[in-house]
Amino acid sequence: MVRHRPAWQICLTALSLALILIACNNQTPTPAPTALPIGPTSIATIGSSIGNPTTGLSAEVHDTVIKLTWQSMSGAAGYFVYRDGNEKPLNPKPIAETVYEDIGLTNGRSYTYTVAAADAAGQPGPQSAPITAIPTSH
Repeated sequence: MVRHRPAWQICLTALSLALILIACNNQTPTPAPTALPIGPTSIATIGSSIGNPTTGLSAEVHDTVIKLTWQSMSGAAGYFVYRDGNEKPLNPKPIAETVYEDIGLTNGRSYTYTVAAADAAGQPGPQSAPITAIPTSH
């Protein structure tokens, strides 16, 4: 024989659970911890020691290739090349040269590039002004 709970017990259990849920949802959220002061070191000095963006970025287009060149920068240990606003550079490590060939591109498609100088620790500085180029077959 199956025993059933009386309706009043079921209602009381449901009411208790509802009150627990309401109490949990109405709790005051715990405030986020505040950042500890880091002393005289500012956040700006934690990144790259390169303060100015690379200048003179230009592009030469070829069949499925865009050749980029830019001006050398004093204090730069190398350079990172970025395409189409991507946060990750095309080259995983800084290159020492002031020229980069992006190969295997689609002719007729527009590509936008920026270059950032890297300091001795390999940290990129600010990115250059963007330049857009479209590879084409001659």
